[in-house]
Amino acid sequence: MGIPGLWTMMKEYSTDTCLIEYSALEGVRNVNANVRGLRVGIDISPWLFQATAPSHRHQSKNIALASIFKHYTTLFGSTTVIPIFVFDDDTKALLDALGFAHHEAPGEAEAELAWMSANDIIDAVWTEDSDAFVFGATRVFRLQQSEDDTVSLKLTDITGGDYSPGVPNCGIKEITLAC
Repeated sequence: MGIPGLWTMMKEYSTDTCLIEYSALEGVRNVNANVRGLRVGIDISPWLFQATAPSHRHQSKNIALASIFKHYTTLFGSTTVIPIFVFDDDTKALLDALGFAHHEAPGEAEAELAWMSANDIIDAVWTEDSDAFVFGATRVFRLQQSEDDTVSLKLTDITGGDYSPGVPNCGIKEITLAC
């Protein structure tokens, strides 16, 4: 999804990240700024798409609910992450039923997530769609499955930080000038 080849180009600027450690470090920084934890805006569309794949249809009566709950508890059960699900389709009732914080995007979820990041509503974006970079996201999480079927959490922080050196000539100064 997104721009073909962009994830491959960004690979050298991405690092394997432990969400528990990363959220603890960033959560402490946020507490000092009067925020409770690491706020991550999540594009929920890929989760729903994965849940409705033919290989998952036999697992539950409510496939989408089961998939979201599994992702949520697996990924965020022992972290200080505050997930905020962003959607651009009709998933509000499902997220309401789960009691999850959410926000309906007026257009593309990736564009809204980038805007939320730029306006300090969230600290990072979680998406499978590389379009988030085009819309201005600077810190993006993505699950990546390797050839040996292991899954790792990749963090791409184009402005640089503790976990990534950043993309050359793509710092906060350049981003500000581009806006």
